[in-house]
Amino acid sequence: MSAPFSQPPLRIAFVLAAAAFVVGTATYFVAGVLEPIARDFGVSLGAAGQLTSAFAVAYALTAPVLTAMASHIERRRLIVMALIAFGAANVVAALAPSFGWLMVSRVLAALAAGLITPVAVATGAQLSPESHRGRIMALIMGGITVAFAFGVPLGTYLGSTIGWRPVFFGLAFAALIAAGAVRAMVPRVWSDAPPGRAAFVVLRDPRIVVTLLLTAFSFASAFSVFAYIGPVLGQAAGMAPATISLALLLFGVTALAGTTIGGILADRLRLGPVITLCLLLIGIVQGGFSLLVLLPEGAIRQSAAVALMAVASLPGFAFVPLQQARLAVLAGPHMPVAVALHASAIFLGQGTGAVLGGLVISGAGVDFNGAAACAIGVLGALVSLIANRSVFAAIRR
Repeated sequence: MSAPFSQPPLRIAFVLAAAAFVVGTATYFVAGVLEPIARDFGVSLGAAGQLTSAFAVAYALTAPVLTAMASHIERRRLIVMALIAFGAANVVAALAPSFGWLMVSRVLAALAAGLITPVAVATGAQLSPESHRGRIMALIMGGITVAFAFGVPLGTYLGSTIGWRPVFFGLAFAALIAAGAVRAMVPRVWSDAPPGRAAFVVLRDPRIVVTLLLTAFSFASAFSVFAYIGPVLGQAAGMAPATISLALLLFGVTALAGTTIGGILADRLRLGPVITLCLLLIGIVQGGFSLLVLLPEGAIRQSAAVALMAVASLPGFAFVPLQQARLAVLAGPHMPVAVALHASAIFLGQGTGAVLGGLVISGAGVDFNGAAACAIGVLGALVSLIANRSVFAAIRR
């Protein structure tokens, strides 16, 4: 597109960001209502945490494949169809008569979500002038970050007051509203990505594979704790549900700051050392959650937990735009499928982290989640350090 960067493309980006916001809220609010869900269905906390794993793994395995298979479908129509399907999956969750049905609903929601966010980002990029393409992509992906800042704490609060089922109904309604907005405000646009299996040529580049692996390490570390953040803050820090919601709100606000910082650093510094540092900081901060039990109970421990929540999102959300900047350099015209693969790496890392966190809870208790997460983050930093001296040595970024 050669049109100048003006209000219409910006409005389109905000609409697509709103769709990403709905997906992000529906994805992450479950972490804050695991205890009432476990109680309602009579399952263990570790089993309830696998709702996060099921969504994440289903998304990770299907998003790139579905994106490539659907490349022949006009993008506005594809996003609208996926949002309607996403809304239907949330209705199934709200009406789920058993834990098994709730699990099925999360998988169905993941299949739809795997088309919404990557296609929305690619559509925004295609409708924008090249000089502002990165800015538009960041704005659309910012919908996920805003979901952390406002959607997740609100969903967690409502889930603990009016119940988790009405929240799923509300998310279904929000998905339909987003579908209507996309239909009304986004123009018709066709994909210029290569069709089918040709799109996966990017996986022949070891630099892209390592980039995706580092993303998986990052989110596996974070979600070993975050997938169980309600119990971690409730049991380890002694927080009430309302206080947990405020802590999640603080986490989300600093996530917005982290995204902004990452975007600035991506334009000004060499990516390799900064990515390595982010991975190391992610692990160190997560490890702090296991140290909470060493502090006196009450205000001191709760204040420390709030401080950890305030800084935990900074390196994690700075890391994402850094990785996207590296992929933009490496993937070139194959950027759409690279976006889907990057999203898959994020959710694969989240799912892996949730599984590992559940195993740690079952075997050692919630107090040890942070220590396990720290080990994953440090391992990721070591892999990044080695990669900077080998597979990334020949590229400037």
